[in-house]
Amino acid sequence: MSLKPKQQSYKLIEIDLISFTLLPKPAHKFSKADVEFNIRQELQMDPVKEMVTAFTLIYFREAGKKEFMASIEVACAFELKNIKKLIKKDDVAKGSTISEELDTAMNRIAVATSRGILFSQLKGTYLHEYIMPLHPIE
Repeated sequence: MSLKPKQQSYKLIEIDLISFTLLPKPAHKFSKADVEFNIRQELQMDPVKEMVTAFTLIYFREAGKKEFMASIEVACAFELKNIKKLIKKDDVAKGSTISEELDTAMNRIAVATSRGILFSQLKGTYLHEYIMPLHPIE
């Protein structure tokens, strides 16, 4: 029995670093166990350009603190052929998007890409050894 690979209906076409912030090192000591990562994602569709852009915002802070130590926002643009077949015109106005499977796949790629960019941006700083763990959707 042969299994045909599922045809990929999207491809990553652009990666943009929207913002990166690193605050000065706190005067007090803290350990790796004291660091939290918060992730927020949003997908935006452009049916005319057949694109979906995943915006990923990651905050890096000490556990229990409001202020963040570092933050990064990355945009990953995906070309999505036949996007008009995947959504109805009135669905866009209602806020409906793409299938959950496709949404999850693009979010996974965006989080992994953002993690790599964050790691690169933190190189040589006081946070360089603090690597963001895998996210549950990965």
